[in-house]
Amino acid sequence: MLLDCAVDLPGRVPYTLREQCGPQCRTGAPLEHGREGAMGHRTGVRVDAGLESTPQAPPRRERLEARISLEQKALLERAAALEGRSLTDFVVRNAQLAALATIQRYEVLDLTARDSAAFAAALETPPPPNDRLRTAARRHRDLIAE
Repeated sequence: MLLDCAVDLPGRVPYTLREQCGPQCRTGAPLEHGREGAMGHRTGVRVDAGLESTPQAPPRRERLEARISLEQKALLERAAALEGRSLTDFVVRNAQLAALATIQRYEVLDLTARDSAAFAAALETPPPPNDRLRTAARRHRDLIAE
């Protein structure tokens, strides 16, 4: 039996505590992160970031197909079974997480304190326009403007 408990802490990504236990489990058993909980139940934390199916989630209408090897399919099926998910849910959820991580890696710029200060200073006191910038502005005006 799996018991899920949604937790939403201010300023944190929502996550779900999941407890894997047997038929003797009591609903009020405490959940702990990644170790044996009450009555020897295995517990852990799963980060969801809003990816779980909810009543507000749009219906799935699009299809995605992929050719994979027998070994890859067996690996994915094993991992999905360990999480108690269907193969489709496991693949879609993890592909979505990977996509979000890739997008964040390309869209978020991490700066050191020194780099951040240099960037802010450049915005506050830009250098005067040089010949190349004036030429580019003139070309832009000729191509884009009336």
